Amino acid sequence: MIEFEPKEKFKHLAEIGPNVLQCIACGDCREQTDYTADPPKWGVCVAKDHTSGFEPFFARGKMQIIRSLWQGKLELSKEMAEVIYQCPTCNSCSEACAYDMDNVAMYEALRADLVEAGCGLEAHVPMNKAMVELLNPYERDNKLKNNWLEKLDFKVKDANKEQAELLYFVGCTAALTPDIENVAVNTAQIFNKLNIDFSVFGEHEVCCGSVAMRTGDRKAFNTVATKNYDLFKKSGVKTIVTSCAGCYRTLKKDYADHMEDLGIEVLHTIEFLLK
Repeated sequence: MIEFEPKEKFKHLAEIGPNVLQCIACGDCREQTDYTADPPKWGVCVAKDHTSGFEPFFARGKMQIIRSLWQGKLELSKEMAEVIYQCPTCNSCSEACAYDMDNVAMYEALRADLVEAGCGLEAHVPMNKAMVELLNPYERDNKLKNNWLEKLDFKVKDANKEQAELLYFVGCTAALTPDIENVAVNTAQIFNKLNIDFSVFGEHEVCCGSVAMRTGDRKAFNTVATKNYDLFKKSGVKTIVTSCAGCYRTLKKDYADHMEDLGIEVLHTIEFLLK
């Protein structure tokens, strides 16, 4: 009989529980094919393109690693982290899974356990530190998040001081990257054209924490999530719209309990405009 490792050793994987043993290693995830392409594209997992193609880089291999950890056959290590962090967490493998497993939830739980065991990637440390201390992962002055607002010929409400029906959560990338700030500018212009009552946090906007959650730094994530919870609560907003895919996933999924508590609906810009 297999004796399982104490769950306390894998705090975050333990939250997922028995699901870590659900994979039967059938390999459907590895063979995931995009039939919308012409001709159909075999193996949509990017691991086959930017790695050696060995099994640990694919979903089936990562699930075997997780199972082996759970069964006490492997130990957490920096070498393991180098493999686990190759995955961009697109979750295409989950789409192919007959058991409908949320593979990414397991990968992110493993990353969190790796970080807490001191096995995370050093390259992620400055990014997550800046996210906590400067409120953005780009190591830039957060006041620069006001710059895109200067491109508008109308005034946008300050969510820190003024009540509005909708909060536009711009996100660090659009607010701090000149080449991408047109996403924020154009979105605001559309809202204004439609007479939408909206506000932004500007220089006070806190990173959603997506980069910390994806890289396994739960402590950093919880720090910014708490700050955002307080900001959202104080603003009294009931609808948050974002154009950023990372912010959308984070606010919609990772903040789900917080949003339910505050009675806030999270929508992507496209969803909101369709409504």
